[in-house]
Amino acid sequence: MVKGQALLRTDDTELSNNLMIARNALRKAQVNYDNASATYRRNKLIFDKGAVSSQYLETLAALPLAFIGALLGLILCHSNFSMISGIGILLLMGLVTKNAILLIDFAKKRIEEGEDCYEALVDAGKSRFRPIMMTTFAMMFAMLPIAVGLGDGGEARAPMAHAILGGLTTSTLLTLVVIPCLYAIIKGKLTTDGKSTEQQSR
Repeated sequence: MVKGQALLRTDDTELSNNLMIARNALRKAQVNYDNASATYRRNKLIFDKGAVSSQYLETLAALPLAFIGALLGLILCHSNFSMISGIGILLLMGLVTKNAILLIDFAKKRIEEGEDCYEALVDAGKSRFRPIMMTTFAMMFAMLPIAVGLGDGGEARAPMAHAILGGLTTSTLLTLVVIPCLYAIIKGKLTTDGKSTEQQSR
């Protein structure tokens, strides 16, 4: 670069970066959906538009919980939504869906063994709480040096850590509450609909 010249970030460049982040987020959501599909392929439930596994919905429901926390983290730390923070959100999406899969898959196995749905969800929360929190705290402690901007170029990387820390905080707490409740609601509704259909067929 010639002395006296500088690179300026234009509105078109920022818009292009934001569009790229959105496109990558959609691709990541599709990958998470495909992974959930492979995990729960045997448990197909009928909806208006075809056969869909209910576990897909509970797993994907963890994504907006993480996204809300990521935005709050950026706002509280006075960071901008940029390419770096978008990378943090993409990393976050993989972790929170993994936590939801751990929780629901454990409860599903207990239900298949004949345990009540409510008791299975409570047992899943108790038994999966430790591994979920260990993974979450390990990730959060790893992000702390980046969040405070240590090292060369630390300030540029800090928004990524801010997004991850905010998303992990909200998604971990809400996943342990919202996801089991959503599973119980869908499970109860489908059980009721199944009984109604069986009675009508008789």
